[in-house]
Amino acid sequence: MRGPMFKRIATAGLIPALIVSTVLLVAFIAPAGASGINGVASADCVAYSTGVPGIRSVSPNHGTTAGGTSVVIGGIHFNGSTSVVFGGSSASSFTINSDSQITAVSPVHSAGIVNVHVTNPCGTSATTTVDRYTFTPSTVNACTSASLSASPVSFALEGSTVTLTASSTGCPNPEYMFFLALPGSPFRAVTGFGGATFAWNTTGARDGVWGIGVWVRQIGSGASHQAYYIGSYKILANCIAAQLNASPASPQARGTVVTLQGFTTLCTHPRYRFFILTRNMTHWSSFGAFSASSSVNWNTAGYAAGPWRLLVEARQLGSIHTYDTFAVITFYVS
Repeated sequence: MRGPMFKRIATAGLIPALIVSTVLLVAFIAPAGASGINGVASADCVAYSTGVPGIRSVSPNHGTTAGGTSVVIGGIHFNGSTSVVFGGSSASSFTINSDSQITAVSPVHSAGIVNVHVTNPCGTSATTTVDRYTFTPSTVNACTSASLSASPVSFALEGSTVTLTASSTGCPNPEYMFFLALPGSPFRAVTGFGGATFAWNTTGARDGVWGIGVWVRQIGSGASHQAYYIGSYKILANCIAAQLNASPASPQARGTVVTLQGFTTLCTHPRYRFFILTRNMTHWSSFGAFSASSSVNWNTAGYAAGPWRLLVEARQLGSIHTYDTFAVITFYVS
């Protein structure tokens, strides 16, 4: 009787002892912070990481309740991370940049301060003061488009003031930043964010096609811009440094047809008008009105022998001036 009974008791006592020993051995060799059943390290924890994630920075640490903000999380043990959570809401997406950095996109969330947590196979980051993120109310829609108009329309003479007026859709309280680009050059900002108009003083502006542009965003937005517009505008610079040539050159016999040729620089659409000073030098007689033709023929048959004063005036197309520049020469008829 004692033999079988003792055998049953010994066998019954042996199984619990083995279980306890095994659990103690595994607990002894498992890394600190390891998760899994009863604290036993999982194979994924050993394979991907050396410990539980720890967050040391969150930048930026705020965004709107609409979500969509790109947030860089700094810390340790991020390799193998399986989730990033903002106050109980999973990030819209996240990328593990390195074992010490994750870039996550904030989710839609109610307003308030929350803690960010990163989870890997070894566990979840502890709550600290450096992992806080603030969701601010997003009560308006973002700007969805921008446009720009100019006055005068299409082109203006150098020295005039051009008024650029911006508009947008989708946002009730927009703010604008204006840009200009010299012909053939990149854009540069000429204002900070502010109102919808910009008065462009074109004094000294180079002749040619300029770039005009505007950024728009809802007031209070943290974005660099939410929509933009790029266009072009023509600046017509005043004509300068007129010249007048005669062909054939002076002197010429009476009856020779002489071609008077005008030149100017800087302006892209010059208009010319030619004159001859009357013999008694009382007034200048015009060969005709301003025209795009830079030359005129002078038949000397009706002019007496001697010196004659010839004049060319030049001005930019659309100029409000009587002329921008002029040149005078003396020609001898023999």
